Amino acid sequence: GVERGKLQVGVLSGSVELKGLRVKEEALSLLGFPEYRAVDSEVALVKISIPWKALLSKEIRVEVNLVRVQVERVLGRHRTDEEAMADMRRMKSWILSLRTQQLMDFYARHQRGKESS
Repeated sequence: GVERGKLQVGVLSGSVELKGLRVKEEALSLLGFPEYRAVDSEVALVKISIPWKALLSKEIRVEVNLVRVQVERVLGRHRTDEEAMADMRRMKSWILSLRTQQLMDFYARHQRGKESS
């Protein structure tokens, strides 16, 4: 959860600021690196700007400032270098597929916006 003092929200203005966040210990495992855990971390600031009045024509902006993560290997969870590389390739492929889909969705929304105006 996020503590109230670390959150500034201007919902109607489309502005959200999160300050002093931490990366969850299991975050690296969720990203495909189960043999590592985040033992200490800091995310100084996350700013999100949503242009409610021009949602289809303007971009949603997410700004992240200062990310620091101290990582530690979890005992008993070792992969070979080959296994780690294969997992990283799979993750990279998944990220590229996700980004491609996001771009296709953006293009489709843009085209629909052109047709309706």
